[in-house]
Amino acid sequence: MNSTAASIGHESHGHHGPVLQYQPGLPLSRGKLIMWLFLSTEIMFFAALLGSYVVLRFGAAVWPKPHHVHLSEPIGAFNTFVLICSSVTVVLALEAARANKRSLAKTWMLVTLVLGSLFLGVKAYEYSSKFDHGIYPWAPRGRIYERPDLYYGSAVRARLSDPAILAKMKELDARPEGELSDAELTGRRRLKQVRDMVNNPNQQAFDLAV
Repeated sequence: MNSTAASIGHESHGHHGPVLQYQPGLPLSRGKLIMWLFLSTEIMFFAALLGSYVVLRFGAAVWPKPHHVHLSEPIGAFNTFVLICSSVTVVLALEAARANKRSLAKTWMLVTLVLGSLFLGVKAYEYSSKFDHGIYPWAPRGRIYERPDLYYGSAVRARLSDPAILAKMKELDARPEGELSDAELTGRRRLKQVRDMVNNPNQQAFDLAV
């Protein structure tokens, strides 16, 4: 007879109800369970992100080079290395704290703080180049149509084949500029840019568009 059964039998003979002991369904602590749930959400997030990239990448006739979208591969690789190093140093700081080595834990935390500050500094430099080109998080999504590029070329190609749009484009092309308003002139110019780009999907068209 095990100890649990013995305690139940002893309590029942003592004119008390049976003592039930709770056994968790999973042999995991709460911390481990929460961490595994967090990792599961990260896996789902990055699977969707990378899957979307693969679909867009292989569905585009031409893909821009990194420098065309204001990215620097060496700087990005360096910042990734800094991020990985900061993850290592914070783990070392935690291990030192568990071993009651305060000075070593403080040292590793200081190194982590320096690496984190360096990471944010590099990100600020990267985003400054985007800000110089007028790319802001709060900018309306419609700004992409002000400077057409090949990201949405495959989508507008189908729209350009619509009979109503083709008729409107022919009408704008046939009318002299003196009869067109400023909005119509701007629309005709942008439609011509988009039409030339999607009809000639090559790197030169992308360079001219951006």
